[in-house]
Amino acid sequence: MNADGSGDPLRSGAPAGNLYAVPPDLASITQRVTRLRARPVVGARPDAELEDALAAGYAAALAGDAWSMRTEQRLYELMSELTPGAGGELRALATEHVRFQRELVALRRDLAELSRARRSPRTCSPAPPA
Repeated sequence: MNADGSGDPLRSGAPAGNLYAVPPDLASITQRVTRLRARPVVGARPDAELEDALAAGYAAALAGDAWSMRTEQRLYELMSELTPGAGGELRALATEHVRFQRELVALRRDLAELSRARRSPRTCSPAPPA
């Protein structure tokens, strides 16, 4: 709980840099979804395993959306500041944002494919090369 009584991390009083410095780690859930997608379907796939992976994946994607929104806010702030020191931070943050967005889009694509596999008894198509 924050000093203002909210649980909102944007109101935590922490320096703004801490809110966007490290994006959520999507690697482990992406690997899990990729493993499930690559596994051939023999009969019905265990619903609990699939549902758990989908839920964890969607939660990670939402956390990624939140990080992305905070980062975009900071990028707009840096663009409007036009101070000499803002250029390096702007470049680094924009590069990280683009890299992260690619990971997030790939995760959502894999989740959509896994979700389709849940409804269809066919094998998922293999994940595209990264």
